[in-house]
Amino acid sequence: MLALGAVIAACLGFGFNRPAMESSSPTTSAAPDTPSNTKNSPHWFDPLQATAKTPPPRQKSLVETIDALLASKKPEDTFKAFQLAERCVRHGRGGWQDTDADGNEVSAAENEAARLWCATITERMRTSRFDHLAIAVKAGVPEAAISSMFAGPFGDRSALLTRASDPLVLAWKRELNETLQQHAANAHMRTLLLVSLKSRSDREPVIDRNPIQGLGYALAHRQISLLTDPTTIGFENWLVQEVQKGMSAEEIAAATVQADVIVATWRRANNK
Repeated sequence: MLALGAVIAACLGFGFNRPAMESSSPTTSAAPDTPSNTKNSPHWFDPLQATAKTPPPRQKSLVETIDALLASKKPEDTFKAFQLAERCVRHGRGGWQDTDADGNEVSAAENEAARLWCATITERMRTSRFDHLAIAVKAGVPEAAISSMFAGPFGDRSALLTRASDPLVLAWKRELNETLQQHAANAHMRTLLLVSLKSRSDREPVIDRNPIQGLGYALAHRQISLLTDPTTIGFENWLVQEVQKGMSAEEIAAATVQADVIVATWRRANNK
């Protein structure tokens, strides 16, 4: 038997690098509450252990879990609602999750339990999940902005190429870039890293090429990494070397000033 938390964790730990194909899943209704089963059970129900005197513990359904997250009105919970719905859509496409959001290994049994739990996804949850993502982005959830960068405008990444001149797509791209820059300025580490990597390319559809910004973010990421764990900066050193290739001394100096400002912000926030 598997803990519901493990199934939710398996559903939350996902990336946007898997093939995208919609598939429909049947909708099932949740079992009615009874005085003995209204608590969140720590285990999935195993029918072999059920007896007439011991009713099976009841799990919250996917619908109930997402509705509860949205009801909290917290931006972080709204983002989690998106994550759960998105992961379940991917399970419906046959997606396999190797690790959860914390990097823990997800077993075949946990993936199967997640698949069965996700089978109750409704069309409403499918179509509204990117609305939840947009709300979380506007509310300032850094990881939501990163997810939006991979998902594309309104959940359609192909629009960045097929509708590149569409005013709606251009507005989405401009607003997201401003949001990502704000999170980077606040020293959000994943934003610094990802935008730094993407700022190097002239073929990146979301992040415009900006070598000075890319190097500034890479330098800030390396410096903060040095302050937190100096034993793990091999990649950071490589990134800085790669990003600054071909840059002039003036450009490197400008990037260094930008990085210093970000590191100072991080120091103030962390009393360092």
